[in-house]
Amino acid sequence: MSSITALASIFSFLGCLVLLIISIGNLSHFRKLSEYKTIRKLPKLSVLLPVRNEEENIEKCILSILKQDYPNFELLVLLDNCEDNTEEILKRLQKKSKTLRIIKGKPLPEGWYGKHWACYQLSQYAQGELLLFTDADTSYIRKDAFRRAVSALLIEGVDFLTGLPKEEAVSPGEKLAIPFISFGIHSVIPVKLISRISSPVATVTIGQFMLFKREAYENIGGYEAIRSEVADDIALGRRIKEFGYKWFFLDVSEYVSCRMYKSLGSVIEGFAKNLFGVFNYRILTYFVVWSLVLVIFINPLYVLSLKFLGYSIPKTVLYNSLGSLMALVILFYISYNRFKYPILYVLLYPFTVLIWFYMALLSFYYTITGKASWKGRKVLEHEIRWL
Repeated sequence: MSSITALASIFSFLGCLVLLIISIGNLSHFRKLSEYKTIRKLPKLSVLLPVRNEEENIEKCILSILKQDYPNFELLVLLDNCEDNTEEILKRLQKKSKTLRIIKGKPLPEGWYGKHWACYQLSQYAQGELLLFTDADTSYIRKDAFRRAVSALLIEGVDFLTGLPKEEAVSPGEKLAIPFISFGIHSVIPVKLISRISSPVATVTIGQFMLFKREAYENIGGYEAIRSEVADDIALGRRIKEFGYKWFFLDVSEYVSCRMYKSLGSVIEGFAKNLFGVFNYRILTYFVVWSLVLVIFINPLYVLSLKFLGYSIPKTVLYNSLGSLMALVILFYISYNRFKYPILYVLLYPFTVLIWFYMALLSFYYTITGKASWKGRKVLEHEIRWL
């Protein structure tokens, strides 16, 4: 038994304890949208939806928005050079609603990501005091989702509210990969603590649900200021704090759902385009983080496998590994139970972690080789740094 494996077992055990403390804390401190009462007097809301080739998702999304009981809102949908039947579906839906407005997008300028350019245009047409950016693969489960979200924003006295939806997973591949998003947030991010920290790094933002006070959105520069940032949601959330505005994060999974991808292959393709970008293209940071993930989540199983094969394992290392494994099972159970994922998949967590590690490597490879793309458009080139 090498000293490296022994040290890894200690680190894994301590890391699991820290994650367990965060996760248990988030059971009470990561507030749910349902905890907020609705306010009677609500400002005008502009719901902004960029779409590009979304014929499979758009009708469900639009109908869920039009069913909202918010007293005063507009729905603006911008067609971003669609090549499928998205426009025809929208026009059919528009005939039944005065709330829905369809906008033809302008040609994409150099140096912009397509979605960012679409969202920028939408914000220019919006008339609301509040701006809600959402995605076509997102739907609203309850008709009072908008009322509660705006009420929460006003009650908390914040300038920006984002939330974690129910990230839907239907196929077995999705069920292996997708729940790790909710798990990561619930187990790694101490939500109450980062709400009190002014550092822009202390944020987590979900692009499927971003609610801004218009003044704050405009003063941070909006999408124009982050036109070339691959992870637009993370960049906007950080700018909110950078400019001194108040950021807030909620569990909106009972009100908002999103099925981002419909197979394991599309999950890998989707995250491979920007996972490296989430770390600002910093090589050492990226690989240190993903190496720690392997140590914390996989090393306990490695040690126990050696014991099963008959290798001599020091008692301390063995107990650390057993403790880590127990903590990990509890961690995954807490998250999967809260966000209503199949509990059976808790036992398959090693495959989940390895899938994400593979996506991390693939994202790095795609970035340095210039092969990263999404919906037929190349991902912009970025400066890659060691630190």
